[in-house]
Amino acid sequence: MLTYHSSILNRTLSRAIFDQLCFLWQKMADLAGETALLITEETIEENQIHGLYLSNNFTDERFCLLISGQIQALLFAKKIPDQENYQVNLTFKNEIIKDFLIELIKPLEKYPYLRDLLVSIREINVNFEPQIYEQFTMNLLEILVQNNIAPESELNGYPCFFDYQPLDVMLHNSLEQERILKQMTLQISQNQDLLIIIQMTIEEVRSLLKLDRLVIYQLNVKLTNETGQTESIDLVTYETKSSENINSILHSRDETCFSNKADSRLKYCQGFSLIIDDIANSNLEPCLKLLMKRLEVKAKLVTPIIVQDKLWGFIIAHQCHNIRNWQPNEIKFINHIAQYLAIAIYQSESSYQLQQQQKILEQQIERRATELRDALLAAEIANQSKTEFIGNMSHELRTPLTCVIGLSSTLLRWSFSEKNNLLPIEKQRQYLQNIQDSGQKLLGLINDILDFSQVEAGKSILDIKEFSLKNLCFFLIKILKEEAEVNQIKLKLELILEENQDLFCGDTERIKQILLNLLSNAIKFTPANGRVILRVWRENNRVLFQIEDTGIGISQNKIPLLFEKFQQLESSRQKIYGGAGLGLALTKQLIELHQGTIEVDSTLDQGSIFTVSLPNLSNYLSKNKHKSDYQELPPGQTIVVITQNDEIATLICEMFTVAKYQIVWLIDNSIPFKQIKIINPCLIIIDPNFTDINQADFLQELTLLQTIKNFKILILTDQLTSEIWTIYSDAGVDDYLSLPLEPQTLLQKVNSLLISNN
Repeated sequence: MLTYHSSILNRTLSRAIFDQLCFLWQKMADLAGETALLITEETIEENQIHGLYLSNNFTDERFCLLISGQIQALLFAKKIPDQENYQVNLTFKNEIIKDFLIELIKPLEKYPYLRDLLVSIREINVNFEPQIYEQFTMNLLEILVQNNIAPESELNGYPCFFDYQPLDVMLHNSLEQERILKQMTLQISQNQDLLIIIQMTIEEVRSLLKLDRLVIYQLNVKLTNETGQTESIDLVTYETKSSENINSILHSRDETCFSNKADSRLKYCQGFSLIIDDIANSNLEPCLKLLMKRLEVKAKLVTPIIVQDKLWGFIIAHQCHNIRNWQPNEIKFINHIAQYLAIAIYQSESSYQLQQQQKILEQQIERRATELRDALLAAEIANQSKTEFIGNMSHELRTPLTCVIGLSSTLLRWSFSEKNNLLPIEKQRQYLQNIQDSGQKLLGLINDILDFSQVEAGKSILDIKEFSLKNLCFFLIKILKEEAEVNQIKLKLELILEENQDLFCGDTERIKQILLNLLSNAIKFTPANGRVILRVWRENNRVLFQIEDTGIGISQNKIPLLFEKFQQLESSRQKIYGGAGLGLALTKQLIELHQGTIEVDSTLDQGSIFTVSLPNLSNYLSKNKHKSDYQELPPGQTIVVITQNDEIATLICEMFTVAKYQIVWLIDNSIPFKQIKIINPCLIIIDPNFTDINQADFLQELTLLQTIKNFKILILTDQLTSEIWTIYSDAGVDDYLSLPLEPQTLLQKVNSLLISNN
């Protein structure tokens, strides 16, 4: 049956007015000529067709159907109970007319007359003639106006809907709808701004459909609140109104009244649209009804905007001044608008994400380019530094080597001369002393390079033991005193230690190396009549060494380069003061190896203060505690050296012979255990680079022998990691000594081991 949703006219009219309309249908049929068909309930009765949808009592339901080549129109009326009025509907749509006839006849096969009529309707190509159409429209309006039927009026409590549109208006609206959709398609294809697309579209839709207000209600909008936190809220983000007299609801947050209703959102996600012609007589929830009353909304249409299967928001149409009969073509058009907006929104979000990704990519590229530039600059600086280092190192090596070679050649030449031409003893001692000093300088330089490479490669380990801070400081002042006096520098020691603060746990040799580097630098860069102070104190479980000088100082912008390898702050200093540029870099690495820190405070041309803070490593104390450092060697004991290296063996034998030790060098180390039992040594020095026997087997047998004879084992190594030392230590090795051998260090190691054995 025809309903007001499918009609362009839905009125409550009296029977007299309906009869006038039926007469108009007859008049239009006569005007159209022989091709026109006019079907009414009376013509069906005259043809004696039974089994119709309509009852035989035509006073309850009436209709007039006009079909011709110029016009087709269906007028349908249903009598209102207990009244002389009819609810009247009017449509011009071919599909609706055919559906009406199908419902009218059941079954269709039994009525050839109407079946042929349906076929003829399918074949009719309606071609409106302006004169006939205009006359029909004017007559229709005249009937309604003469009887004072206004769109807002009501008859006997029944609402009147005047949504009639002339066919040319309907055609115009259809073309306008198509134009708006094509315009949106073009805007989306041109990737125009989403704000422009939405605002232009809803403005044109509102104007075309003559809406009072059209809004976009968006879900989960990210906003920053007053506290600076980001929250997601639902609110009206776009709005267009027909006049300023209509209240604005832009940025309103309570339009849907279903924020916490998941079932409602799910329903909209599935394509549901809310269509309400009359808010007052609807079954809306109280929340929404109250809101519509406050907003003065009388009719409402809500269509979801679904983006990628997610509910993005709604397009909401409001009629504020009167109730409205929402037509199917209007609902369908707004649905199309929602779908097009969903495409525009998806494209905008994708474009935004793409722009963000592009921005991130550009930032990454810029960061990588910066890193590359920095790396190239660092490589250039490092290359320049290495070039300067090699040039400086060649000078540092050449000078003492020239001295050693020159003076030794002189001594050799004079040693073959006649007795009368021999060099005086004092001169010989002076030459020998110079050779000794140059050799020590060369050894120190080489040791710095080797130590730096070992520490940098992570192959250096600490030899933790307990020692006296006072003894260490007195030793440093003693060995540097002569150098300070030569440079006319006043060297001073300030010990700020309590009686119970003297003993400290750490790597004595490494700490001594750190302080020697810093003190030597302070003396080197302090002019004559200057002052260098070594200050020592304890803070909780740490010891602080402070070296203060009145030297040339360091500019603030150069301090960050101070501990870089191969660096001297000015090339002129290399020529004046010498040095390979590794001292402070090695010092910093040794401090960090000891889990300590170093700080620098310096003023140009006034002096510098270096402060070293080291933790007490009592938890890492070596297996064998030493009673003291820097004591005289106990003479008269036997030491066994097992090595095939002639130079190492010769050096060790000569050193300990002078120290009044008995030295036995075992060259044949294939079966040394019988000799060891007979010799009964106090110490065995082993070079592990021998190849005649398996090291593991050798150390295992030596350890078994150690439990009987009670001797110490010292191993020589050119590189040692913590893993290798663990293997040696588990095998019974007591200590190690790095190659190349330094006589003073060797004597101290042997001294410590032998004292601990007593």
